[in-house]
Amino acid sequence: MIPTVVMLFIVVAAAGAYGIVYFHLKSQLETFADRARAAGFPASAKELNTFYDFGPEAEQAGRDLSSLLERIANAPQSEEVISVTPASYTLGETIPAAVLDSSRRYLALHESVLEELRARLRGLPHVRYPTDLSLGAAAPLDHLARIRAGTRLLSLDAVLAAIDGDTARAERSLRQAFALAETLRDEPVLISQLVRTACHGIAVRGLE
Repeated sequence: MIPTVVMLFIVVAAAGAYGIVYFHLKSQLETFADRARAAGFPASAKELNTFYDFGPEAEQAGRDLSSLLERIANAPQSEEVISVTPASYTLGETIPAAVLDSSRRYLALHESVLEELRARLRGLPHVRYPTDLSLGAAAPLDHLARIRAGTRLLSLDAVLAAIDGDTARAERSLRQAFALAETLRDEPVLISQLVRTACHGIAVRGLE
């Protein structure tokens, strides 16, 4: 049995070692943060939120796009419409007429939204979507799902345009699908860049 004095010594020594390691790592982290700040980069969530600022025009563009895309994301979709995605069919495979008809009706219902989306995507240098990055991991990122929905809609339009032989419209919709994904290029959040990459994938599959 270990004597009480020895046990006490072990506990004190362990606590002391933990304290030394903790303060050493804390000092290293603070040094790293100071270097990041000196180089002009943020070193905290609050600083990141301030850093991610492109002015009132970019913020207004983000609010307008997010609001518009919300209308697309919240719209009900039939199973037939959901199935008409670039990844659903292989090259040369025939899409059932009922699926095409359902998809065209769905697009017709969203034509005004699509036209407004196309107009807003023209000449956007920067977009700052409405989110508070100072909240860290709790920052709301609702616009990410909306951007995916918008990219899918543009991709659907491109697929149907290609089927109809309207190559100009197909090209336009694919370019705009890429442009919508690129509105995330400046957002300094890992999940945002993953969504951006996923949206690129949706557009690329539409192109294929």
